[in-house]
Amino acid sequence: MSLFLSFAIWCIVTPLATSFSSSLTTSRLVSSLLPTPSPSLSTFSIMFTTSASTFSVMFTTSSSTFTAMFTTSSSTFTVMFTTSSSTFSIMFTTSASTFSVMFTTSSSTFTAMFTTSSSTFTVMFTTSSSTFSVMFTTSSSTFTAMFTTSSSTFTVMFTTSSSTFSIMFTTSASTFSVMFTTSSSTFTVMFTTSSSTFTVMFT
Repeated sequence: MSLFLSFAIWCIVTPLATSFSSSLTTSRLVSSLLPTPSPSLSTFSIMFTTSASTFSVMFTTSSSTFTAMFTTSSSTFTVMFTTSSSTFSIMFTTSASTFSVMFTTSSSTFTAMFTTSSSTFTVMFTTSSSTFSVMFTTSSSTFTAMFTTSSSTFTVMFTTSSSTFSIMFTTSASTFSVMFTTSSSTFTVMFTTSSSTFTVMFT
């Protein structure tokens, strides 16, 4: 009886064990042929805090980053977007006041700025071959505008308390300038080349 029972168990268990072993081998083979899952290529996070207030968002991929921030008491606002070839950012800060915008690529930059207490205003645009800038400052007063290329510069200046006015244009071969200054009074016009100079002056 015992011999018969052992034979019966052997007849049942042996095919099952063989089947399990075969299935396990097949499973390992299929797994080895499947691609390995890639690591995560992006990150996304959000933060929200209050009493009173922080808000953040960040999204990152292998080639870009986006950031947003909101903070108060009293106030910061930031947005930034960056790729491998460009950056864009906005900033707003108060108590009392900063405002900035910046856009940058591989070949150009644009900047705007507003600051007060009391007052700066700047705009600048730059490429690989030229620069344009405007500046306004007060308490009390400067105004400058400048345009520059690889071969020339043009400048306008206004300053007071009390008073300068200037215009200058320069190239590789010549310079032209106008100046007006008071308290009390100078007026000058000058034109210069490599071989000559022309001047008008009033004092």
